[in-house]
This record gives sequence, C-alpha cells and structure tokens, in this order.
Amino acid sequence: MTKLSLGLQLYTLRSEMESDFLGTLRKVKEIGYAGVEFAGFGNESVETIKQLLREIDLKPISSHVPINRLLHDLDRVIEEHLELGCTYIVCPWLEPDARHHYAELGQQLEVIGATCRDHGLTLCYHHHDFEFDKIDDRYALDVILARQDASLLSLELDMYWVTYAGVPLLPYIEQYQGRVPLMHVKDMEDTAERAFAPVGTGQIPIDEAIQAGLRAGVKWFFVEQDVCKDDPIESITRSYAYLASKGFV
Repeated sequence: MTKLSLGLQLYTLRSEMESDFLGTLRKVKEIGYAGVEFAGFGNESVETIKQLLREIDLKPISSHVPINRLLHDLDRVIEEHLELGCTYIVCPWLEPDARHHYAELGQQLEVIGATCRDHGLTLCYHHHDFEFDKIDDRYALDVILARQDASLLSLELDMYWVTYAGVPLLPYIEQYQGRVPLMHVKDMEDTAERAFAPVGTGQIPIDEAIQAGLRAGVKWFFVEQDVCKDDPIESITRSYAYLASKGFV
C-alpha cells in the first residue's frame, strides 16, 4: 500500500486552536499527522508558529486565505507564507453575494496565481457544493478552472462536497489528473442528514478515492471534519487510526 503524505486541515480544531493554538499543534503531531493546512494563524506570530513546527517536525503545507485578502493584501499573504514555509495558498470559500461571474473569478485567481508562482508558491481553489451548480451546462467549478493551467490555478478537491453535490466522485478526480495537488479526506454519514463523519465510518469510498487521488497526482491528503458530533480530537484520532489500519500511513 502506498504511504500517504497525510496532514490535518486545522479548521477541524478551530475551537481548540482558539484556546491553545500551539498546544493543539503538538496534539496533532502526537496523533501522527505529518503536516497541517492552516485556517488562519490565530493571535500567534508566523515566526512563533514556524519555530514550534520545526521543533516538533510538523510540516506547514498549505493555508486557507479568504478571497478578500488575496485580492487586496496579496503581498503580505505571500510574505507570511514564504516565512512559514508553506507551498500552497488556497482560496477556501465564496460568500453568497460573490457566487456570480465565475469566469471572471477564474481570471482574477489566475492573476493572483501568477504572482504566487513568481514567488515559488502554488494557488489552489477549494470548493464546496455550490460550485457544482450548472452554468451553461458546465459546473461552476469547471468554469473557474477553465483555462487548464495548473501552474496558475490548481484544485484542492474535497471528496465530501463532490459527493454531497451528487457528482460521481472517482471520475471527477480523474478529470483533473495533474491539477489536483491537494485533497480533503472526509466522510459522510449514511443517513438522510448526510452529516460529516470520521474517516472510514460513513458512505464515501475512502480507499478508492485516495487511490484515484494518487493516480491523479495528489501530493498531500488532509483529513478534515467540518463539524464533529464527538470531541474533535477524538474524531481526528479515529480518522487517523482508520487510514493507518488500511496501510496508508
């Protein structure tokens, strides 16, 4: 079994990070995760975070940055991420009033992506379900990514939201072969609610999706659980244990 470069999207532990940012990073490493994807830096300086990550050998891979910062504070964003040592900057979310003119958004992101590329960083777009609304018979996500240049804008594919939107997961992963360096590993309860679930406890074909991701060139897989019904630390521990039991880590 191929071993994964496995990280955690820290949004899963947002409450824990708010109360003890650095201590929570230590717990993530103790569970076994090799890297992290940030969802903000709390009240800690980039230098403080960088020092701790080096101390505990936890890799800073990527970071979710709101679109407004990418549009209006890009120089500072790039400076922070270069200092921290991240490789990827990810646009994570669009507010409802911004979910229009997807082609124009794609062009804006490609301009941002070109600046990121000039500094040795890769810009990615992370989707939810609304990007699978149809625009002239194409998914909005496909419109955003229409220029097919991975060096300017790549995809962070989220297996939960593809499934939630009713899109066949494995073919969609295959569609973006060579353009999906990051993937969110998430599960969905097999209930009418379709709630988030620890990896390996729900209805998403996790093993097959990971293998499809590997074939598509995914470099880092991030466990994420947007909402945890149980203690979030317990949930991410269960997710890690499942992937370890399958030989992925």
